[in-house]
Amino acid sequence: MYHWGAIVVTPDFTDLSIIEARSNFYSISVTMDNNGIFDAEGWEAVKHQARCVVTVTAALQKDLKMPVVI
Repeated sequence: MYHWGAIVVTPDFTDLSIIEARSNFYSISVTMDNNGIFDAEGWEAVKHQARCVVTVTAALQKDLKMPVVI
């Protein structure tokens, strides 16, 4: 947890998509083509990191009985 109260959810190497996208331990790093489109490996890695964030957020909200704020 950082001093401003944020919780950082890194993808770690918890899914093969992180390695296939040539990303790192701390975050997803992908490149786009000239049309602004990620390659397939990049999209899979982004989706995996999003699932990690949603999973941690849901667990915190459940355990801390926090309201969902959008």
